[in-house]
Amino acid sequence: MAVLNASQADASQITVRSVTLLPSSDGKTGGSTPSGGGGYTVGSNPNEQFKFTIPTLGNVGSIQFLWCQTASLTSCTSAGVNAPTGMDATAATYGSESGVTGFSIRGASTTANNIVITRTAASVPANTVATIQLNNIKNPSTLGVFYIRISTFVAIDGTGTAVDTGTVAAATANAVQLSGIMPESLQFCVGMTVTADCATVTTGVISFGALFSTTVPTYATSQMAAATNASGGYVITVTGPPLTSGTGGSPPTIPLIGSTAKLPTTGTSEFGLNLALDTVATPVGSGSPASAALTAASNGTTLKGNVSAGYATGGNLAAALYRFASGDTVADSTNGGAGPTNGQVYTATYMVDVSPIQTAGTYTTNVTYVCTPTF
Repeated sequence: MAVLNASQADASQITVRSVTLLPSSDGKTGGSTPSGGGGYTVGSNPNEQFKFTIPTLGNVGSIQFLWCQTASLTSCTSAGVNAPTGMDATAATYGSESGVTGFSIRGASTTANNIVITRTAASVPANTVATIQLNNIKNPSTLGVFYIRISTFVAIDGTGTAVDTGTVAAATANAVQLSGIMPESLQFCVGMTVTADCATVTTGVISFGALFSTTVPTYATSQMAAATNASGGYVITVTGPPLTSGTGGSPPTIPLIGSTAKLPTTGTSEFGLNLALDTVATPVGSGSPASAALTAASNGTTLKGNVSAGYATGGNLAAALYRFASGDTVADSTNGGAGPTNGQVYTATYMVDVSPIQTAGTYTTNVTYVCTPTF
């Protein structure tokens, strides 16, 4: 803030003085915005922090803060003469202090433009640097500069001749109002490999890593990523028909496992998937990622990805469970409660078992994932 080098007769000049208009303690009002109507901010009640150096060695029992409309302080009084328009200190509270201590607001001395802080008079060393914060002071309602005279007294009520005095200048100004719109947002991508922000997606036909076998399962993998700012988060569902070979009326198929998660059953034709980490899913498909089932791990706040029950159990061949019922929910953002989440990558593992009588041929299917946010 600007400093006005005004002085008062019979008093030494308070030096290196300033006032800073701080936001109120709730962070919602204050600063240097005006109070009142007329297009100005309503309820601007900032905290005012005064910093000043008391030059004179001696007893100090009170300090007066007097707000004035003009720099001509001789015509400004605590009775409101020449007070800044709309300014009001009657609801002020004492905030903090350093350099000088033990003060509180003397209520009997407070008017709309005058505050006296008081204590039992005690000695203050020469050139003491003091910081006093007064809270909940209503700003002037008009734009422009106003002034505060700071005076120290031996008396505890701000009467008598001031020992030291000095004036600081402050100003109210319109706030700069900014506005912007964050639209509803959804990021979702599916591919052989993807990044959490969907900036990189490797697509193409995903092949199982070996010929189908009647004695061991065969595996392939893909990835997908999702993020949203939807208040209700997202839900990911999967749809798809069985693996089918050839065309015509009744082509041979490898059926979906269904809605019950289960271990692979060698010698039985079945097609399932999970979104867990399968530690011995080998051989795996071309380009398959070596990563956890969910990257980055959920923390329940900014990362809320959650794999649905029935699709969440991985491990080795003795533990991993697989399921596939078209239309199932395979994942959502409910870790820690449904809501917005940053991007995370899910890894899906596909498992095929075949029976000895499964018809020879090339089997294909299209698996479709749908991510639905709720705004």
